[in-house]
Formats: sequence, C-alpha cells, structure tokens
Amino acid sequence: IADFLGSPLLSHVCLPIWTALQGRHLSYHAKLSAAPQLVCHFGRYAELHTLTIAFRKVYAGGVRSLGALKDAPALTTLALSFCCAGDEEGLGNDDAKALAALKDAPSLTALTLDLGYNFIGDDGACALS
Repeated sequence: IADFLGSPLLSHVCLPIWTALQGRHLSYHAKLSAAPQLVCHFGRYAELHTLTIAFRKVYAGGVRSLGALKDAPALTTLALSFCCAGDEEGLGNDDAKALAALKDAPSLTALTLDLGYNFIGDDGACALS
C-alpha cells in the first residue's frame, strides 16, 4: 500500500512497518541552497522509490546538483517544486536544461516539476518537453 500511495504515511503505523519502509518514500521542504547536501543524503537510501521536495529561496544555478538524482537506482517517482516568490531571483533557461537531464533517469517513471513564477523562456521549455 505504501508503494502504491508513494507516501511515508503508512510507515508511522508501527515500528516494524517503519523499519521496513524507512527511506522508500521521502518528502522534504528545503531551501534550494541545501540541494547538494540533500542529494548526498539521499545516496544513503538505495531503496528510495518516491521523492518529493518543495524548494524555497529559489535562485538561478541552484538546481545543478539535482542532476545526480537520475543515478538513484530505485527512484521511480520524483516531484520537485521550485515556485518562486516575488523577491527571489528564480530559475532560468539554463536551470530548465539542467532539470531536463532528469528525464534520462533509467528507473524514473513519473517526473513532476512545478516551476511556477520562474523565468524560463522558450529555450528552457523546449529542453523540458
């Protein structure tokens, strides 16, 4: 059920389930500047199936380290949110091109990118399509 839901919620039912599902479905809220440390941290979870990260404090060039997620062997579902607040620099075409590399992840079956209120133009959109 936990794999179907893609959520860590079921792992909070009891200790044996927590132990069995530890690290399979992760959800984070973080500053984009923490992305390199998060990617390094996720390397410890060989069974990571579902990863959801909502980033704040979005800035150009901050997504480059996320390309390493395409090498996660069991990652099937990835959802990344980069909604930019009005006072933030935001992502641009080069960032969109860096995120487009995630499409080539061999085990990834679902990729969701929320890029609202960023500065991605036609070149970035073409790279993502």
